[in-house]
Amino acid sequence: MSQLEAEKLVYKMPNVGYRASPQMTREEVRDLYTLRQLIEPYAAARAAEAMTDSAIASLRAIDQDMSGVVEGDARAYSRFAEADAALHRLIATGSGNRLIAETIERLHAHLHIFRALYATNAPHAAAREHRAIIDALVAHDADAAERAVRHHLECSQQRMDDVLAESTPSA
Repeated sequence: MSQLEAEKLVYKMPNVGYRASPQMTREEVRDLYTLRQLIEPYAAARAAEAMTDSAIASLRAIDQDMSGVVEGDARAYSRFAEADAALHRLIATGSGNRLIAETIERLHAHLHIFRALYATNAPHAAAREHRAIIDALVAHDADAAERAVRHHLECSQQRMDDVLAESTPSA
């Protein structure tokens, strides 16, 4: 519980216990994506330079899982979400920088909770974006990997922001 509290996923209520943290606001989501834009494209470029045969095999399996999503199939979407997390984790660890990997992992904990509550991931669009990332990583093309991650994060942020805009009451 202390770890979850440190990651701001729960908060402690004296003499009561722990409670889940409130849902992220639109501004907090924007801030999260700003931070991701600063870190993840760099991580992808470094990972592309260091791709091993084992990592490439993992990327191909991730791509296959993402490509198999059928609209309305909850199990397929669950596999997609797991593959999405695996891709971002592989990029983070593949960067060779432990601090980057740990930071990205903490950021993704918040994002997965957010995704669980909103249908923002647009699996087919995200799968295409992920395929571009995977292609660049497999080709060891650092510049293309950096651009593909940046594009994916911009699109993902727009999808999130559109949903939040619809759910936020007008002033």
